[in-house]
Amino acid sequence: MLTQHYSAQQRRALNQIWNAAGEYGFDPLFLALRSDGAPDLYMNTIVGCVRRWYGAEMPRRLFGAWAEDRRQPMLDDLAWLALENAAFERELPVRPALAGLRQAHARDFFAQEYKLSRQEWMAKNQLVYTMQAARWRQVLGRRPPVLTPYEKKLSAALACSGSLDAEALALPPYELMEAIGRKRGLLVRGGEVNTERCAIMLVDEFRACKWGRITLERPPRREEPEQPEGEDEA
Repeated sequence: MLTQHYSAQQRRALNQIWNAAGEYGFDPLFLALRSDGAPDLYMNTIVGCVRRWYGAEMPRRLFGAWAEDRRQPMLDDLAWLALENAAFERELPVRPALAGLRQAHARDFFAQEYKLSRQEWMAKNQLVYTMQAARWRQVLGRRPPVLTPYEKKLSAALACSGSLDAEALALPPYELMEAIGRKRGLLVRGGEVNTERCAIMLVDEFRACKWGRITLERPPRREEPEQPEGEDEA
């Protein structure tokens, strides 16, 4: 059931998402609109495909993980790059026309560069733009841009396979670690997962920044000022 009010253009985007999802009447987490306000057919199709293949809970938990982080817009954009590749690989066998839509989207990405104002360029996150440019150049078969070693690793990490498992991502922490250990082949006799070795491997990879620049800290929340005694609430 819809809980938000949508403009005419947003309604068009909503219908594109519903059609791709094969499910109607829900409020999606995101709508993809171009800079001129027109709906982005390819990315809305991807939003719908993510819903179709991975359900509603996995994306909600994923994007909710950094909902209070000041870097939320950047993390949202990078997450959608990862989901785009995974959903594209999943959907392509049943929707061959998606390949043409993807290439058209990539061409439009570079065509838009000439239409951006100076203020719009300044507002862009440089890392996000670099990752997007690398993705869409690859889609068009162009030479990749010059990337730093960190950017190369991040670009490769964002090319999530269509085998991305929503059920595994929704597992409790210990079961998720077991799934990772099994995937990495960290097994002992009897086919059991060597969870100690897996835990050490995950900690080492985290310390080496192999998952990107991640922090376990959260910014402090502002405390509401206490209301002086005797004053009535407004």
